[in-house]
Amino acid sequence: MRDPSTSELHPGTALRAVEARWRAVFESAGIGIAIVSPEGVITDSNPALCRILGFEPGTLDGTSYEQVTHPDDLTVDAALLEEVVSGRRDSYELEKRYRRRDGTTIWGRLHVSVVRDEEGTPLHLVGLVEDITAQRAARGRALGNERRLQSVVEHGSDVVTMLTPEGEIRFIGPAVERLLGYAPRDLERRNVLDLVRPEQRPRAAEALGIAHSQPKGEPSRILVDLRHRDGSWRTHEAVGTTIPDPLGGQPVVVVNSRDVTERVDALKALERAERRFRNVVEQNLTGIYVAEGGRFTYANPRFCEIFGYSLEELQALESVDAIIAEESVDDVRRSRAARIAGDEGASRLVFTGVHASGRRVVVDLHATASLGDDGILSLTGTVLDVTEQRALEAQLRQRQKMEAIGQLAGGVAHDFNNLLTVIQMNLDFARGDIPADSQAALDLAEVARAADRARALTGQLLAFGRQQALSAQAVDLNEVVRATEPLLHRLVGEEIGVVAELAAAPCVVRADVSHIEQVLMNLAVNARDAIQAAPPEPGRTRRITVSTAHRVLDTRDAAAWPSLRAGAYVELRVRDTGIGMSPEVLSHAFEPFFTTKPLGKGTGLGLATVFGVAAQAGGAVRAESEPGAGATFTMLLPCFREPVRREPPNPENFTGGTGTILLAEDEASVRRAFVRGLERMGYEVVEAEHGLAALERWDEHAGDFAALVTDIRMPELGGLDLAARLRERRPDLPIVFVSGYSDQGWSASSPWDRFLAKPVTPAVLGATLQGLLDAAAPAGRE
Repeated sequence: MRDPSTSELHPGTALRAVEARWRAVFESAGIGIAIVSPEGVITDSNPALCRILGFEPGTLDGTSYEQVTHPDDLTVDAALLEEVVSGRRDSYELEKRYRRRDGTTIWGRLHVSVVRDEEGTPLHLVGLVEDITAQRAARGRALGNERRLQSVVEHGSDVVTMLTPEGEIRFIGPAVERLLGYAPRDLERRNVLDLVRPEQRPRAAEALGIAHSQPKGEPSRILVDLRHRDGSWRTHEAVGTTIPDPLGGQPVVVVNSRDVTERVDALKALERAERRFRNVVEQNLTGIYVAEGGRFTYANPRFCEIFGYSLEELQALESVDAIIAEESVDDVRRSRAARIAGDEGASRLVFTGVHASGRRVVVDLHATASLGDDGILSLTGTVLDVTEQRALEAQLRQRQKMEAIGQLAGGVAHDFNNLLTVIQMNLDFARGDIPADSQAALDLAEVARAADRARALTGQLLAFGRQQALSAQAVDLNEVVRATEPLLHRLVGEEIGVVAELAAAPCVVRADVSHIEQVLMNLAVNARDAIQAAPPEPGRTRRITVSTAHRVLDTRDAAAWPSLRAGAYVELRVRDTGIGMSPEVLSHAFEPFFTTKPLGKGTGLGLATVFGVAAQAGGAVRAESEPGAGATFTMLLPCFREPVRREPPNPENFTGGTGTILLAEDEASVRRAFVRGLERMGYEVVEAEHGLAALERWDEHAGDFAALVTDIRMPELGGLDLAARLRERRPDLPIVFVSGYSDQGWSASSPWDRFLAKPVTPAVLGATLQGLLDAAAPAGRE
């Protein structure tokens, strides 16, 4: 071990510089930082942590971590803390709940690491806390930094000792009693090496010999540990010089020693502090940087990772603004100027940066800026990479918007289906009352065709809103694509190729076959129009590729699909070589009624229907495109194995029926149409405007009804609850449920249940009803 010079024993200036540098980083950090004792007591905390936990700056010190931890999370936190303190692990990370000072609860991401001395004894814990309450769907991290340096104490008075070359004490001054606790007489004639720490004695003897051999007046210096009378060890700086013996004997060595224990301890503390805080900064999950004169002077590894540069490359940049995207430069400079002017509110800014690869990164900046007396600008700050978070937030906002539009579209379609039910039923009544070859019959046929088109339109709206009735079954997408491929060829024309690239294994999902066919046709039409809109180029391929594949999403993959969970999926993908879409158009692609086609060329419901079908089947769809580079639409649907079958009604075999039907329908016009239709088919009808009224009619007629026809959604008492109550009285009661929404709230609980989606024609209603009555009739009924 090299003996440091006297200059090395004055760390005050270096200590203050390091303390100022790391304290600036500690105080300006955007995440909460705490220094915690091995017993779990917070010994120091930065303003960010106090703000997160609702404390005034400095008031957290002395608080146990248990006081700010939610009771439900205390056990696991305490167990992990014990493992770190005991040395079974170096650090841990935990998402836990915190109790703020006002009693409210927040979520935080905690990272704890331990700093140990050279013997491995834990000195303290460093806790980094990031408030992830608002991000938890999408969420987040926080680290901490603290600094505690011991000041250097004043030098004590020198101990003057006269020694023989062998180390025998001839004389020792009175200061030894104050510094080492010995009376001078107790040490005279003893060898000074007896006071030296045993492992240091060879080095001390060597230094004593060197001092004796030095030319007179040439000092020899050494640091040595001397034993205090109380058994402790004190570090002394000893300077020895050879002089003639005043009593005329051999030359002696005069040693001036002073107690520098505090200064040496301070130097060691400085080394530990620098090592500790460098460890905190270097391993911090937050990017940290320091800049002087507009250029980087320091950046931790995380900052370098965020922007893709090495520290040397950052320091070589001409300006810190080189990593800022052009569109954010003005905002950053305005914020910097406001910080220099003392506006504390400008210390935080979210801006777009430029990675070394050229891609954009969105970062959350917390920084301080100041101008020194020399006019040099100093910048210190932290950055969090929030690129993924912002992308997920944008996806969430888009999904919420689509959900709201879907609810609105579904509500409109439901009301329209009620109107269509009245229209179609009354059309059937009118057409049955006039000659088939009359002009009126021809006019009504045209109205019926318009009603069918309207029904298809409401079907698309309901599909978008995930409120369309399903005929779900096990579907192999490969078979659907093969069966639909000839139709797609005719749909897009001979000038555009359609290529199917199907997975080798069956791609089975639970879906409505007609919905999947509709998806393929909608995407093919969309692709055809995009290809036809592209300017002709020699050698440009005009092709639509339909492919299937199996995909397994892990947790990270599923994060890119906010509505999906990790698991096995089947992928249906449609790619085209068309004109492509701009980012603005792409952001609205699945919105209903949004279209870039000329007026009258499209409803704007094609892609909205695709979105609704995917969501209704438990999956999701997204689009990728760039102008001039075509578009790719990818739908993921959950894998499924067991088929679902449902028997459809056969209106062609229906000739009429008998019996009394209890009808519950809240829409008066629909109710009148149902009553008229059922009565024309031979049934007697008792009507009720909602479920409670239907229960009253049941009691009035002593339950003498052949069947119940009920809407699902009604005021007072809905159809599902009505059916449950009547089934308690008569378990085998045949029930036909009707709704303008879907069967999502209905599942067959009895073989005597059927569901019909509005609009309903009299023939379908009659066939369905009579099928139930026939199945429920006693054996042998004609």
